Amino acid sequence: MNRFYDEGEAKRHLLALLPAQAANPSVVTAPLLSEIQLPLCNVLPYEQPEAYRLTNTVEGEAAEVTVRVPGILCSKMLPPVTRPLGVKSRKHVRNLRQFVRLTGLGLIAFDELAGKIEEINAKFRESLPTGDQVQGLVLQEYEGEVALDMHSRYFTDRAAVPGLKHIPLHDDVDPLHILEGLRGPHFIHAPENEVQYCRKVCGEGDNVRYQSMTPANFGEGDVVEAHVALVAYPLGVKNYKMVMSLRTLALISSECRERAEVCRQQALEEAKAHQQGPKRQRQAAAGAGAILKRRYVAVEEVGTQGFERLSLESMSYE
Repeated sequence: MNRFYDEGEAKRHLLALLPAQAANPSVVTAPLLSEIQLPLCNVLPYEQPEAYRLTNTVEGEAAEVTVRVPGILCSKMLPPVTRPLGVKSRKHVRNLRQFVRLTGLGLIAFDELAGKIEEINAKFRESLPTGDQVQGLVLQEYEGEVALDMHSRYFTDRAAVPGLKHIPLHDDVDPLHILEGLRGPHFIHAPENEVQYCRKVCGEGDNVRYQSMTPANFGEGDVVEAHVALVAYPLGVKNYKMVMSLRTLALISSECRERAEVCRQQALEEAKAHQQGPKRQRQAAAGAGAILKRRYVAVEEVGTQGFERLSLESMSYE
């Protein structure tokens, strides 16, 4: 976000959206992070890939809990991948990811949203078997304000999901097939790795739609809505790390970011004009708009009777 970004307007935009999103849970696909009913949820172990996941019961069956986190996009590492990544090891390939950091720029409503994190950490710690350790979610900072990180890796180890098939990467993500070339025989792009990129469109009444869009259109300063799952992945024997696993990133508004960019471009053009202006003015003043006549040297004419000498008074310049 550049210096022309109107943080106050962005926060007002985000604040205005939060009540509207929470007003009628029946029209959205997931509750807000702050709305999770943790007593009704369970933390259960799953395979392919191995992980502990926050779940609830839907129509008699366990389902992964997905929550919404609205915020202002302040940092990102998103597709498309359009240049070589300099990968030198299998570990590096494993850790390649799609990443975003969201903040409320100090908005109390966002900080209250993030305040649910410690409750979620406690739920996982009390649910894991005795002896298992879990590193909980950690609040981040952006310019001194609360922020949340969420990501999804591009690949899963093939050995960890023997029952799954590779899903080809979308051209919006890997247009030059750079990632496809890196995965080799050891990794696949699994459902766990897929992120939906879209625009949230709120129509009249309760009409809410999500329209597909390319991840290239997201920029820092956009107001967005992330859908995340709460997962603890293994780090080693009896050791796990919790992450907010990114499932969907939806654009709500790019207005503040685009307006700031227009202002920046205008300021840049004005600065260039100011630098060039004085030089042009000096050049114009020196000429003063006059047309210069050529100066001729007075040359003596040689006649048949000898030289005809001109007096200084008869010499002239034209």
